[in-house]
Amino acid sequence: MDKRLKEYYKTKKYRGFYKVGEHRHRWTGTTHLTFSDGSKQVHAVGLFREGALEKAFNKIDKFHNTQNGDKSTLKGDKNFILA
Repeated sequence: MDKRLKEYYKTKKYRGFYKVGEHRHRWTGTTHLTFSDGSKQVHAVGLFREGALEKAFNKIDKFHNTQNGDKSTLKGDKNFILA
């Protein structure tokens, strides 16, 4: 199992983000997840829950890499959504 999934299942958080919403689309077999850290939101859609979690984790990692690199790109944007 991916260490990111282990961290999430153990603490119900990943790098400060927690799940605020989950919707399963039965006809298409996809799951839509929404994660938040209190000010930013990340949306991800994937097959089954694990697929959506993997995509959300990738977006959260990308967000953290952007924050650690060039902070000016996200300055003042409270509704940053990684697509």
